[in-house]
Amino acid sequence: MFIFQRMSKLLLLFTATPSIIFLAGCTSSITPTTEVNIFITVTLPPLPTKTVLAPTEIASPTPVPDVDYFSLSNEQKLELSKSLVEQASGFSGEVALPVELNGKTYYFYWDPTAIDKYETDAVGAWRTEEKSTNLDKTGESLDPMLFEGLENPDGSLVVVDPVTRQQTVYANPNIPALGGVITYRELMSMSQAQLAKLVTDEAKRTQELGSHQPTMDIITRLQEQSAYIPVILYGEQTAVYASGAGGLSGGQNLDIPDENFNAMQSPTNNALIPIFSPETGNFMFFINLNAANASKNIRVTYSTDGSVRGGSDVVGQDESFGHNQQDQFGIIVQSRHPQVAHNLGGAQVLIENSPAVGDINVVEQVFAAVSEVEIQDILDAYRLLVAYPSIIYRPER
Repeated sequence: MFIFQRMSKLLLLFTATPSIIFLAGCTSSITPTTEVNIFITVTLPPLPTKTVLAPTEIASPTPVPDVDYFSLSNEQKLELSKSLVEQASGFSGEVALPVELNGKTYYFYWDPTAIDKYETDAVGAWRTEEKSTNLDKTGESLDPMLFEGLENPDGSLVVVDPVTRQQTVYANPNIPALGGVITYRELMSMSQAQLAKLVTDEAKRTQELGSHQPTMDIITRLQEQSAYIPVILYGEQTAVYASGAGGLSGGQNLDIPDENFNAMQSPTNNALIPIFSPETGNFMFFINLNAANASKNIRVTYSTDGSVRGGSDVVGQDESFGHNQQDQFGIIVQSRHPQVAHNLGGAQVLIENSPAVGDINVVEQVFAAVSEVEIQDILDAYRLLVAYPSIIYRPER
């Protein structure tokens, strides 16, 4: 593994029968290692001048009276979800990540067989044509952007693996700050203002963050420019997310040697967002948001007894979100401005440069859509949706 070697460089440089698995929503028997708090004191840069979406509310789905989703069998629910996934999977074209260096544009493409040598040692990485002869330029080998699933009568959700068809049940999360057990439908119907207040108030309650004013200033300022997205994590981490790293040394080992530039992979979670129909209220599918572990981010964890704990995580360490599949649920806080998220995380924007790659702004367009057709049209334009969260709010393990 090259995690700590690469981290030290970055910090210096950037200051078929389905089976069913049941996952607990909030706890784990794994004991965390000793916490290392590295507080984030980076000053947020001025907001970009480009037009971005204004904060949107997540509308509560309003069921149509003559449609009874829960009278359907699980097989019928899955057929419905499968049909909706197919209708929203119309992207065609290349998935190229452009980077402009000294007046010239270079392109990275996905290589499904390359070994990521920067962060995770995972199979699959972004490479230039000069560095790989096995490029998947259309991105067909990337993880799907949409996952099929269903909602149970108790509000728990089922994710269907796109390859094995295995079904995994995610229990309703238990969030003491929201009164205890809450369904995903209820959680997704909360407004952005409510979710922002939840995470910020919980951070203030922690001894580690609440007493550290520079970090609390960042958390407070992020409220004005961030989306707060409840997600469930599925499967192992990948290395789909990549950020830029310029000014490096290493000769021919670099992706673009003449420019001393590399595409740096990050451990990437399949962060699934449950989507409910704005017309019927029925569960539709999960959006797969490829959420990276930034070089460092703010963590707020809560226990079922109501206690909270805070700190900062370094990529690849035990506490980082999704590490060793230890987490199943969390609320990620992602700035609508990629430059801000990367500034806090210690890297350069890369993957968001691609017109085939959408970010948190696209997710908010889906939340604001008024019809299933509108959701399908929004998603058709993209092959990947990505995030680079600055704050993670999750259950204690």
